[in-house]
Amino acid sequence: MKRMKKDQYTLAYINLNAVIKSIVHLYELDKEIKDLVGDRNIAIQFIVRKGPSALLKFENGKCTFLEGRHKNDVLLFFVSPIHFNNMINGKSNPIPLKGFIKLGFLTKEFNTITKKLEYYLRPTRDLLENENYAKINTILAFYTAFNALCQVANTDEVGKYTAKRLSDGNALATIGTSEKVYIEVKKHTLKTYIGEPEKVHARMEFVDYETASGMLNDTVDAYSCIGSKRLKLSGYIPLLEDLNALLYQTSMYLKEDT
Repeated sequence: MKRMKKDQYTLAYINLNAVIKSIVHLYELDKEIKDLVGDRNIAIQFIVRKGPSALLKFENGKCTFLEGRHKNDVLLFFVSPIHFNNMINGKSNPIPLKGFIKLGFLTKEFNTITKKLEYYLRPTRDLLENENYAKINTILAFYTAFNALCQVANTDEVGKYTAKRLSDGNALATIGTSEKVYIEVKKHTLKTYIGEPEKVHARMEFVDYETASGMLNDTVDAYSCIGSKRLKLSGYIPLLEDLNALLYQTSMYLKEDT
């Protein structure tokens, strides 16, 4: 099968608003990372010329992520989406425009954080046999995938074509009763939120982490999961079908180039 060509503009949005954003969840799931940051308060602003911008903030024992430009301690500039994507792949460095005295955090602690994130998002069969690793991988992959789906729908040409077919509404995805994320469709633009909306138009429910892990890591078939009721779909099914098409396209973006 011919490999899909990744649009660098869309990939930059995915890398920032889905991959880097998942550090928020990593911070809560991995005690070593939380201990590594400790009591440091630092806000890192990412700005990609002709691309996305967002703030990653560590403050008072919490980690938050905000799209757009905000008050910051460190400002990292990238001349293009390709420059940013290369940084994610370890092939280039950002251009620091502010916060030079705090760059040590980026080269040490933040570098450790991103390597730990890659460790969890690039699983092997052996690693997935470890129950704790598999759970963290599943949670991170779950939120990363649905955040990335929205970036594909909003910026990729094929993704935007699919989004044009979507009616306004909320689609909720869950793993058991623990993990919840919903996609809001409004005027053919998609956005993710943690939690459950007041009104749900469609649901995608993974009964447990094992099922979600199999689906997200392509080790089980969706139809067999539906047949065995490990994956439950309800509500406005056409919305779920179009989101599934976007999710498939998203998986192509998230796959590591070889």
